[in-house]
Amino acid sequence: MGKFLSLFTVLMLSAALAFSQSRVITGTVTDERGVPVEGASVRIAGSKTGIAADANGNFRISVPAGATLSVSGVGLTTKQVPVGTGNVVDVTIVRNSSELSIVTITGYGIKREPKSLGTSVAKLSNKDLTQGKVTNIATGLSGKVSGLQINNVNSSVDQNTRITLRGN
Repeated sequence: MGKFLSLFTVLMLSAALAFSQSRVITGTVTDERGVPVEGASVRIAGSKTGIAADANGNFRISVPAGATLSVSGVGLTTKQVPVGTGNVVDVTIVRNSSELSIVTITGYGIKREPKSLGTSVAKLSNKDLTQGKVTNIATGLSGKVSGLQINNVNSSVDQNTRITLRGN
């Protein structure tokens, strides 16, 4: 009888462990127009485990049973999605454009609106940087921002660049 009881206990523990194992969930993060959201953060709610969606909005994450996924990102509202019994979870998330604004970084981690500064503010777009078809972003900034000095440290194939803004 003792052998039967110990064998029964081992079998029950094995069954409990088998049912409590985590499983792999795959899915896609899209916005309200059906466009895939690249780089959306997909995390297990209440933990630090998470991943980022790829360029097509696809993700693959291992979750425990009964978990809830928290999907968020820059310019996106956070959405909580409970994981059901299936292995595929498709998430439609709403873009929140009111979170994004123009912020000027003035140094030492202080952020201010451009209007509140007493000095000149330079604003560059992607078109301004790529207009001259530069191969290095640092040399693309040369001559476009007042007080900015771009110096090449060496003349090798992979040049190091020193950037100095107003003497600091």
